Amino acid sequence: MSSLKTSPKRKAAPEFKLEPLFDYSRVTPTTTLEDSDDEELQIIDKIEIKSRRRPISKPLQVIQSNIGRAVGTTVNKNVEDDDDWLTPPKRVTVPAVRPADPHIIQLRQRKEEMLKMSILLTVEAAQAEATAKREAEERRAKLEAEQRPVISKVVENSGGGVTSSPREKITLQLQEQGGKIHIVKIYIDDTFEKLLAIFSEKIAKRSSTEFNLRFDGKTIDLQKTPKELELEDEDMIEIHSKSTQARKK
Repeated sequence: MSSLKTSPKRKAAPEFKLEPLFDYSRVTPTTTLEDSDDEELQIIDKIEIKSRRRPISKPLQVIQSNIGRAVGTTVNKNVEDDDDWLTPPKRVTVPAVRPADPHIIQLRQRKEEMLKMSILLTVEAAQAEATAKREAEERRAKLEAEQRPVISKVVENSGGGVTSSPREKITLQLQEQGGKIHIVKIYIDDTFEKLLAIFSEKIAKRSSTEFNLRFDGKTIDLQKTPKELELEDEDMIEIHSKSTQARKK
């Protein structure tokens, strides 16, 4: 048995270290805070307020346009944006009363003159129209008066004594043979002789014996009264001249 050779010993396998699949060292540990009165556990967040405007990193270049106007300004490099770097605007003083343009003043004066002239022309036109209407009415009234027969009005008032009851009057129309009409107002109880005397003295200027009166073609008795003949206002009595009647015979 001694002749048997012993088998050599096997080498031990190398040990492999396994790394974790996820590196927990890169994870920020979370801190759990509980409500406590301990001042050490109170955390106050400090917020740093920064300007929203970013500093200008590059200077702006002046760009000259074709008409010579500057559309940009030059600013130093790495200058922080601050409101104080702007120059204050120029103060513009405006006069309290702006001087008026002479052309505008002249136009306003012409406008006022034209307005006054139009008002004056309107008034004159209204006056002329009223005058024309008045003259036309006067001419029309004159023509109508010329076409109507001539009528004269004679009023006879009795001079007698005062009576207990008022006396009634009547208005009669006296028509001459030539067509001329006269209006005479007498008392209804006066005789036609008085009516003829009024016509002879105040109208014809002749003697009453030269005329006679007719109503409806009949000769009127001068001793009768309008009341007896039952005459009414505006009844017409014809006056005939005796000399004319004698010539016709």
